[in-house]
Amino acid sequence: MPQTQRARQIIREELKRGYGQELWPAANKSFQSEVNDWSQQPRFYNTIETRGATLFVFHLRVHKEEEGGLHFWWVNFGTGLEGPTGKTYSIDPVRAPALKFTVPYQPKTIPPGGLLYNPTAPTQWLTFQHINHPGMRPRKISERLFDDYLKRGHRNGFYQVTNRAFKRAFARI
Repeated sequence: MPQTQRARQIIREELKRGYGQELWPAANKSFQSEVNDWSQQPRFYNTIETRGATLFVFHLRVHKEEEGGLHFWWVNFGTGLEGPTGKTYSIDPVRAPALKFTVPYQPKTIPPGGLLYNPTAPTQWLTFQHINHPGMRPRKISERLFDDYLKRGHRNGFYQVTNRAFKRAFARI
């Protein structure tokens, strides 16, 4: 094998090892901590692959078809007017004769910008047969965590893991 090909192969192996054994577990732990009190737990998956001249693509995803995956998608990217569709949506009762909820609504996760409600305010129960919902603001969980992992100071961040992988690779070449 020519020396350049061998060097590329070693670099790819070390990057794959670093991303798979250092970056992914740390990122997954951060994502899990964001949803640890949810009743429907999403599972996060990663892909580390070679694409042409690009050495590796690190891609984190959640399957919308799995329990908890769709819920994470809605919370992360928003819904309705605030989400990717930009449209309101209908909500009808499925397992009960009516929809019942409290006002003001108190989400389990706090949206960017802080609290939108007074946690000490008295709540009132409302009942409806149908709701045309405007949607909810995205919490941008993935964007916030990826920004954190791209910062140079994060121990298991992208830059640190990549630098360690290159050092290991160059020691082997």
